[in-house]
Amino acid sequence: MTSAAFPNILRRSCEWEKGFPFGPCRRWLYTRDFARVLSDVRTSDGGMRWYSGRFGTRLWFALLLSASAYCQTPAVTLDQSFSETRRARLQALANEVAAIVAEKFSTAQLHSLPIRVYRDGTPPAPITTLDDWQMPTLIRIRLNVNDGLPYAQFAYQLGHELGHVMLGLYRSSGLLEACAVAVSYDVLDELANRWAADASPLNREYSPNFRLYREQAEQLALARFPPEVRAAVSQKSWKDVSLYLRMRSFDVDQLSQELVNHVEGRALQALAAIVLRAKGAPWSKLHRLGDCPESRPEQKSFSYRPIESECMAPIAHTFAHVGAGLFQTDLLLATFDQVPPRGLGFVFWWNAVNKWARLSEIKRSNGGKIRKRLGASSATSIYVTTR
Repeated sequence: MTSAAFPNILRRSCEWEKGFPFGPCRRWLYTRDFARVLSDVRTSDGGMRWYSGRFGTRLWFALLLSASAYCQTPAVTLDQSFSETRRARLQALANEVAAIVAEKFSTAQLHSLPIRVYRDGTPPAPITTLDDWQMPTLIRIRLNVNDGLPYAQFAYQLGHELGHVMLGLYRSSGLLEACAVAVSYDVLDELANRWAADASPLNREYSPNFRLYREQAEQLALARFPPEVRAAVSQKSWKDVSLYLRMRSFDVDQLSQELVNHVEGRALQALAAIVLRAKGAPWSKLHRLGDCPESRPEQKSFSYRPIESECMAPIAHTFAHVGAGLFQTDLLLATFDQVPPRGLGFVFWWNAVNKWARLSEIKRSNGGKIRKRLGASSATSIYVTTR
């Protein structure tokens, strides 16, 4: 065996497609064949003889460690509920999604527990659970992707659920759901970029579908909001969108499964996710946010509950963009029968009360500022909130 042939052993250890592991690794490191190969290399004549001795032992040990890491079991594994004909290709995509999510949160691995993904084509939404909330040994992720090879849909759902794995498994809320949606949007855009530069013509041809799926999901959600909100998103007027989300902050809370899964709740999550991505979320600081504070006894059971103020404080600026921060100002909401001047805040048609509304922020308890903002008191009602 020649030195030039040896690297081919490493390349044959796993099947590869699109630059990442395809299917389960063959555990050749622990077979007699590999032991024979080592013996052949170390005793053969020619350029490989220098592998013997103390230096050679160290070199082989380092090589074995590298190869073992190269062939480690994927952190995310698809089970038998995915048909055999498509499981290998989707497993490869799952590996890439997992790598993108781990990199986003600046972690070496997604979780210390193995992650098993299964498919259920029935209506329930995708969800992440533990096999035992008290003493877990496995993370289970349910997806409801379509038949065939729905790469974009699969990446979107898996990216969202892996976002929950990184954010914390024992809690959910509208805010945490918005973060998970933002993760899934980022995954789709990153896959679009990677596949556009892939060596495979088929992957390059498919690559635009990832970004298209994200854009369609966003537009479907935005359709539920007033035209002025949609225009603000299109014009990247994030301050106006933030004011609107702050007005809807109680709706964003979503402290029950029913509210989280409601179509209006999902739309608010998507809107908040768009803003989080635009303003740049510090993902490494959001790692395990849902598990904070870890000392609480209810950590060992799943619940819908808000994030505690002491956990919110270090990242309050980030969540202020989506109306969920710790504010130093009051929110002023005034309603009008006619279109009010637009220079003093964000103006939109509030269909729920059949009136025009204007949102602005003022210094806390500043009554004079309130009167100035209202002008000639053409407002029909005034609301002030500290939240």
